[in-house]
This record gives sequence, structure tokens and C-alpha cells, in this order.
Amino acid sequence: MDLSFSKEEMAFREEVRTFFRDNVPAETRRKLVEGRHLSKQEMVDWWRILNRKGWGVSHWPKEYGGTGWSSVQHYIFNEELQMHPAPAPLAFGVSMVGPVIYTFGNEKQKQQYLPRIANVDDWWCQGFSEPGSGSDLASLKTKAERKGDKYIINGQKTWTTLAQHADMIFCLCRTDTNAKKQMGISFIVFDMKSKGVTVRPIETIDGGHEVNEVFFDDVEVPVENLIGEENKGWDYAKFLLGEVEIELKALELTQLRVVADEGKHGKGKPNPASSVLKIKGSEIQQATTELLMEVIGPFAAPYDVHGDDGSNETMDWTAQIAPSYFNNRKVSIYGGSNEIQRNIITKAVLGL
Repeated sequence: MDLSFSKEEMAFREEVRTFFRDNVPAETRRKLVEGRHLSKQEMVDWWRILNRKGWGVSHWPKEYGGTGWSSVQHYIFNEELQMHPAPAPLAFGVSMVGPVIYTFGNEKQKQQYLPRIANVDDWWCQGFSEPGSGSDLASLKTKAERKGDKYIINGQKTWTTLAQHADMIFCLCRTDTNAKKQMGISFIVFDMKSKGVTVRPIETIDGGHEVNEVFFDDVEVPVENLIGEENKGWDYAKFLLGEVEIELKALELTQLRVVADEGKHGKGKPNPASSVLKIKGSEIQQATTELLMEVIGPFAAPYDVHGDDGSNETMDWTAQIAPSYFNNRKVSIYGGSNEIQRNIITKAVLGL
């Protein structure tokens, strides 16, 4: 297997590197290098720069604004993005709900949502996990009852990442209580400012506010906000999670092998080997942050007392170690838990 880059690919790398060098705002880059959080506006500003270049939704089909890049070009782009560094496009819109809409949505929905996702006119969040329905997502209880031309949604979601910023949510709701648990679920999108939507912060062990509880109390949603067919949401969720797995770039060699084997599993189907990336990538992330904690010991402060407002120009990098360690405890669960990924490998790779 030849894993070397061609002259054309090397030239593409230089183009991407030059663009990042000349266009990523200096303050944005400085904060990322220092391990500081960006404001919502700083992230949106950069993503709009990327979108004006035509790279905001690079992996989408060309008819919806994608680039038509090869898998190797996508690999190079993501590597340079991380190396610069610069904020990766908002996954909830670009890598999650966007592909579901352009694959399963109708033309009106594509025209309504896709351009706004590409330009981050709407910040999206994901309404999947519930109390008691984490790894067993199919047991979710949030209910969408159809009444005329509306759904009335009641229930609760949890661990909703960045919901405090969100304008829109894509939500799995139970629309048929009598069907088998995987069969009676629908994929519905709606405005987070709708009457009856309440967002409450969850403060994580690292002292941060990244995740939330979201409550729905008689939220009225137009039936036209249903994506695809009613009661087919589980199929769309499985499609979405397959798209996300390949985004994890933790093991370079394994990733390149996945890229090199693209197409062998059928068009649009994720390579089951991407589950290996998810497992090993999350394990390595956890192991490295744990090692840093052991090395630094009591000097690994639990949080940065100066905050992220730019006031602490000489912030000690050790102040970020404990928050990073605590935050990375979750990576073996989200995006499809490692236990679920092992089941995928057992069935699809080992054939057991």
C-alpha cells in the first residue's frame, strides 16, 4: 500500500496551509495555542471566512456546496486545520444534521436549511441522549404526538453539547408508542426558541459548562419539520453516527488505511474499520491526559481562575491539564460508545 502523497496533494497542502496562515484571525489562533476557549462569535466569524472560501462544508456533495475533494485532500485539510490550529466546522450542523437533510430531506428543507448551516446562520445542537437512554438510545422516551399539522413534543434530553448557543435542534422523538423501540422514532428539527423549550446547564467535573439538560413541555412543531419519513428516525440516526465516526482522526496510519480502502463497502456506507479509530482514538486521548496529570501532580490546577476573557496574558499551561483530563473521560462514550463500536467490529469486520 502506497501511503506517500503525490505532487498534486503536496501542492494542495501548501494551498491549505497558506490560506490558514493568512486568514485565521490572530487572536483566534493565539487562544487555541494557549488552550483557551473561544467565544461563540469568534468561532462563527472563522467559519464564515471558511465558507466564503468554499471550504465550509467541504465533504458535502458539490450540488450542496461541497468541494469534490478526494479522501486524501480531506485528510490533508483536517490535518492542517488541527496543526495551525483553527476551529473545525461545527459538527452538529456540518457533519451531522446537514448530511441527514441532503440525503433524506425534501427539496424545500434542503433549500431552507443547507445554506444556513454552511454559513452558520443557525447554530445546531443534537437532541439524542436522555436520562436512562444513553448507550441504549433506542429506549428514548421523548414523545412527539401529532395533532393536525403540528407535533406536540414532551420529554427531556441530556448531555446536549453547546445547547446554550443553539438556534436549532435535531431531535429523535417517539412518534409510535406501540411499535418496537427502534421502529417508532422520528427525526424532527425545530427552533430552540420555541415556547416550552428550557435549557439548563450541567457543570462538568472540570468546572466547565459545555453540556446541558433540555426540557420540552408541549412544544408545538410544524409537521413539515419532520425529516424523511415518520418512524424512520432510527435509520437516519444510524446513518448520522456512521458519518461521525470517520471524523475522528486519532490514529493516522489506521485512518489512511480506511481512506485507501474507500469504496469497497459500497457508496455512502462507512467503513466498519472506522470503529477502530473511535475506540483507539478515545483510549489514547484518555491515556495521554491521564499521563500528564501524573507527571504534573499537584501543579495541575483544576481550573484557570482568570477565565477565558483574554485578561491572563501569561496563563500557565498547566492550568489546562486537569480540565482536559476530566473532560476527556466522556470520549469513550459519545459518538457511539466504545462498547457499541466493538459490537460493530464483531459483526461487520470479524463476521461473528
